[in-house]
Amino acid sequence: MSTAMYLEHYLGSTEHLPSELQRNFQLMHEQRTEDQKAEIDILATEYISTVKTLSPEQRAENLQKIQCLQQVQGV
Repeated sequence: MSTAMYLEHYLGSTEHLPSELQRNFQLMHEQRTEDQKAEIDILATEYISTVKTLSPEQRAENLQKIQCLQQVQGV
């Protein structure tokens, strides 16, 4: 089960908790999403600024990192 699917299932299982706990779980989920987006932005910016100096293997590796984060994020 992918991380995103697990998280959605987990968040769904919190629906019977008191509303304050539900809200806290939702806020944690939103913060994680924002953190992942920021990490993708940083990696993409670094990639763009260094792409001309990278070997083909390094380019592929860096792109793979970005794509993996995007898949987890569901972007």
